[in-house]
Formats: sequence, structure tokens, C-alpha cells
Amino acid sequence: MRIRCVFLTALMFGVCWVALGQYISPTDSATRIHRVAPTTRPWYEPDGSLESLNAGCNLGRSAGMIRIMKEGLVGEQCPLATTLPGTKEYITRISDALHRSGDSPEITNILHQALLAPTNHYREATFRAYVMASPVPMTVLAETVVKEIPLEERRAWYAGSGSKTLETHSWIDRSIDRPSREALRCSHFLNLIKTLETDRRCLRIIGDLVDPKWE
Repeated sequence: MRIRCVFLTALMFGVCWVALGQYISPTDSATRIHRVAPTTRPWYEPDGSLESLNAGCNLGRSAGMIRIMKEGLVGEQCPLATTLPGTKEYITRISDALHRSGDSPEITNILHQALLAPTNHYREATFRAYVMASPVPMTVLAETVVKEIPLEERRAWYAGSGSKTLETHSWIDRSIDRPSREALRCSHFLNLIKTLETDRRCLRIIGDLVDPKWE
């Protein structure tokens, strides 16, 4: 297992070498994400909870760590088209780290590029991270999903996102006094999607959701 993980990260997906012989993996901050507390910012603001960790992993340069993650996700040795063991975990780790790395436009640019990659076996993981990273009101993401993603794939995504949302007529959901960042973002995204979708089944899948306020 250890040998396989080293091979995937260091050889297949690339390592960025820096000064003094130190190297930085695209997953260096992602493997420490469990040690970082969630952001306390409102759900509609960027999540910058990994910015200091990113800086620590890359000699004080948080933006540089984002570029390294970009190289690991959509760079020359792009892993999105491979199905090697461990690839899904690798991509999910980088995607999760990206959406907690602040408000740099580079983050959504990376996720947008990955979402529309010609071959991406892990497009749903990319989509999930994009929802968490997208600047509110998420117009670009919503329009991209409706226009560029095949119908059956959209239906599956909406159904999966629905399990994370807040339903208007659920007394249990209404009893939650502090909804999670993910629940609020998914609810907002799907409410926006309802204004763009024309497929009736998609609209039925989305249902009637709480629309969180952000303005």
C-alpha cells in the first residue's frame, strides 16, 4: 500500500521540486486537512481555512501551493483520465484542499478546467468541490452544468446533492439551528439550477428546498 501511494503521487502525478532539495507533493496540504478546523466565515464567503497550511507546505507561499495542486490535478500528467488504484482518493484530496484554500480566482479556474476536461472519470468529485468553492451566486457554475453536462449525469448529481440540502417542508431540517456550510451551499446551488433547468425530471429530483439568504 505504501509503495503504491508513493508511486501514484510522486511518479505518475508528478512532484514539484523546490530549493534545498525539498520536494512538495500536490497532496501535501490535503493529507493534513483533518488537523485544520472548519472555517468560521459565512457560507457565502470563501473558505480560507487552509491558507496558512498551504503557506507552511510551500516555504511561506500559499499561492504557490495552489499552483502545485493545479499541476497535480490538470497538469501535463493529468490523472483525470486514468483509473489506476488510488486515483479517486488522490483527486478527491486535492479537490477538497482547493475549495478550502481562499478566494483566488485560480481555484475556480482549476476546478472549471477539470469539470470540462474531455475525459474525467471523477467529474462528480470535481463538481462537489466546485460547489464549495464557487463565488456566490454561483451563476457561472450553474450555467456551465446545465449547458455542458449530459442530462443523466446532471440528474445523478442533483440527486446526490439533494441528500445534503435543507428541505422546505421537513420539520427535522427546520429544527437545525446551525446548518452546515455544505448544506447551505448545495441548497443555494440547486435553487439557482431550478431557474435554468428545463428538464422536468431534473426539477422533480431537486424538489422544494430552502433558499438561504446571502445578500
